[in-house]
Amino acid sequence: MPTYEFVCPAEHLTAHRSSITDIPVTIDCPECGIRARRVYGAPHLGRSSARGFAALERSARSAHEPEVVRGTHPGTTATARVTRNPLHQRLPRD
Repeated sequence: MPTYEFVCPAEHLTAHRSSITDIPVTIDCPECGIRARRVYGAPHLGRSSARGFAALERSARSAHEPEVVRGTHPGTTATARVTRNPLHQRLPRD
């Protein structure tokens, strides 16, 4: 069951476990009783796979230094895809 964080106006941070289908927008703060709103934070990535971490690292690197593709992969041939959709004819050409 996921854990959600809530913060009240007095800045008391509390965790609340709830099912994904029944996520409350606000709860009563257990310390002061004031309505606490849900805080959105970063996802827990501790359970990600090696592939997931590799994808995150690749996307972070490509944000500043995008990879440049100069051709097709060796051993493959590039084929132009032809579309008959009239809306595609308006698209800019290289």
